[in-house]
Amino acid sequence: MVSNVKFFWLPKKDAWALALLTGVVFLFFFPLIFGNATLFSRDITAFVYPLKHYLHESLQQNTLPFWSPHLFHGMPLMGTLFPGVLYPPNVIFLLNDFTTAFNWFYVGHFWGLILSTYALTRYWKLSIAASLVSALTAGLSGFFLACAGINAYFLTVVWLPSVLLFFQRVWLKNRPGDWVLGILCLVCQVLAGSPEVNVMTVLLVYFFCNSLEPIRSRWSLWLGRTVRFAFMVLLTLGLCAPQLFSTYSLVEQSVRTEGLDYEHHTHWSMKPSAASEVLLSKDHSNFMENIPSEKFNFIQSFHMGWFAGASLFMGVIFWRLKPVRFWSFAFLIGLVFSLGKHNPIYFSMYKVFPVMDMFRFPEKFYFISAWAQVFLAGHVFEALLNPVEPYKNRGIPFWTVLIAPALAVLLLSWNFPDRLALVNLLMFALLGLGFWSYNNAHVKKHFLTTGIVLLIFVDLMMRHHMLVPMIERDFYENVPEPAQLIQSNPAIYRTYSGRVFGDLEKMMAPAIPNKLSFQKIKQKKLVPFRGVSFGIQYPNGIPGVGLELSAPNLWREIFRHSSPEKRLRILKRSNVKYWVVDDRPEILPKELNWVASQQVVQLEDSLPRAFLVPGFQLGKSPHLLNTYYDINFDPLKTVLLEESIPITPTENFSASIDFLLYETDKLTLLTQQQGDGFLVLLDSYSPDWTVTVDEQPTRVLRANHFFRAVKLSPGKHTVIFTYQPQGYKTGLVILFISLALLGAVCYRLKTSQTPASKPEASLLSY
Repeated sequence: MVSNVKFFWLPKKDAWALALLTGVVFLFFFPLIFGNATLFSRDITAFVYPLKHYLHESLQQNTLPFWSPHLFHGMPLMGTLFPGVLYPPNVIFLLNDFTTAFNWFYVGHFWGLILSTYALTRYWKLSIAASLVSALTAGLSGFFLACAGINAYFLTVVWLPSVLLFFQRVWLKNRPGDWVLGILCLVCQVLAGSPEVNVMTVLLVYFFCNSLEPIRSRWSLWLGRTVRFAFMVLLTLGLCAPQLFSTYSLVEQSVRTEGLDYEHHTHWSMKPSAASEVLLSKDHSNFMENIPSEKFNFIQSFHMGWFAGASLFMGVIFWRLKPVRFWSFAFLIGLVFSLGKHNPIYFSMYKVFPVMDMFRFPEKFYFISAWAQVFLAGHVFEALLNPVEPYKNRGIPFWTVLIAPALAVLLLSWNFPDRLALVNLLMFALLGLGFWSYNNAHVKKHFLTTGIVLLIFVDLMMRHHMLVPMIERDFYENVPEPAQLIQSNPAIYRTYSGRVFGDLEKMMAPAIPNKLSFQKIKQKKLVPFRGVSFGIQYPNGIPGVGLELSAPNLWREIFRHSSPEKRLRILKRSNVKYWVVDDRPEILPKELNWVASQQVVQLEDSLPRAFLVPGFQLGKSPHLLNTYYDINFDPLKTVLLEESIPITPTENFSASIDFLLYETDKLTLLTQQQGDGFLVLLDSYSPDWTVTVDEQPTRVLRANHFFRAVKLSPGKHTVIFTYQPQGYKTGLVILFISLALLGAVCYRLKTSQTPASKPEASLLSY
């Protein structure tokens, strides 16, 4: 029987349960909400905080940033998907105080994660206690807390229970409100920026909805519901079209176009030993201080709590229950994918499944197993406390429930003596004692359920609270000394942070004792992305970020394989004036100028951001870069182009740039010159840039392979560059068509008043 719980009016007990869960969120994130703390570490420090800060600045000016000038000589921001420019919850960044908005952005996602899990399990007719078990397992598990540092992945996986809830309601009842909410939740998940999670979520939800069908259900009924499901997914993609079309236009410029090689694809595969964390958690106390900087897993914890792990074993007892079978199978599927290269059949899966080679890191697929444990915990708890057919009239001895996971913990503790096995065994003992007392009428049922829920809550809090590292706000807000120096120069130059002499792949500071120290060093060294919050711009960025576009990867490879002298020349010809160093090389060229407590080198003769040249030379990309970086080539006199442009030579060419202004997705320059020439702009070339000269459209030329140029005639000119992603306008048209179709569907459903279909038996009923 399907639950009749409503969403805008709640029974009193459910209201208290939701208030309790809200209190748990406030308690866990108390330093963020009421204190002076904020999040840091992993993706958050590396690029999420800086890019969200840039998004915040743009929204404060009532604009959406399609382009970022800060990274890779400038890069498409919206089209790369991972920054989530169009992600609806970004509306919170309209708040004036950025750090407050940033904190609530993450707190809100955990709050939504917990409440949506509770709502879904209550819709399945689980008791309030069982729903609390699932909600607490989801919100306080090691896996989801650790994933908070992996931005796009976390923001995507938290939407699964909401998508599952409303798509399931549409499958069964087909109400217009559920259409709107289901599509809205899936839109949020798509725009969060992790496509592989989107694909697996849609497949999981579809198979789950199919499991709701009675075995003897009419074929026509199943087909109609499948078509309805597919149409909801298509409408979702239509509403996301501005983002998806913009991203698709960039795929051809990505090294992923032809797929990632197997080694790159499976770099972060779940180790078989990590599967032990299902039952036996690692000790994460002070892990930021204890773990050496080079030992940081992609997913720091796979643990979902002692009860969730034990539910996998206890589920064998309740195997005849359909939900237990479904989620046990889902757990195994997620595990098979997560093992990646450690799974002997994974290579065949990599070759067979479409577009799988365009994604990275099989560990990401563990989210299926994580959610399976969340839902199994609730269903097993319900079966233990409120047994139904075929278990209703037979007692369930507590030793049969606990002996398997307890023995498994003992075996694992032998191989992993540093794990907290005694805590798990104590929990099993208390659970067994509670059931023994309940079965012998020594305690009442509500005391037992309250005690188990409390044990689960305390254990999850104590084990996992440190997996979301927090630090005082001034970690981000205090301007490091190198940034102060760079900000003091009104001219626009880029900054390079890293090695020039020696191995580029080595860490920027020797003998870093732990991850906490490493994060603080990254702050002072202004590594790429870190300085974005202070308006600093870079010629490079973090490899793998931004769809791995071909041009940034090529620049990085050329730089990496060049001599130190050529590296300095590459930096100068990339508009880099400031080099933030890690340690002082033994031998330095005499022209290097040390400043800012010997942390920054000012490079002399760096090319300005924009300049005018009288002539051009033909070349073929990318081979013309050999000429551009040659010591004998003068980029202030000649620009390298891929095509011949008619131009009248000028003997005494003179020119100047009188004004240069960057705005969001726009650049304005005022120039004057005697004779024909080219305006050369050392910002990344993209076919999505357009330019007007004195309000007349003209062509943007690809200059020196990486950059842009515009042909100009003699005289004064106003040159305006404007960026808009290719396919964005087409996407807007599709978005409005999809909205119209969704409105028509909802109107049709509302006026038809078709009675909701009621399945004879389903996963929702025991």
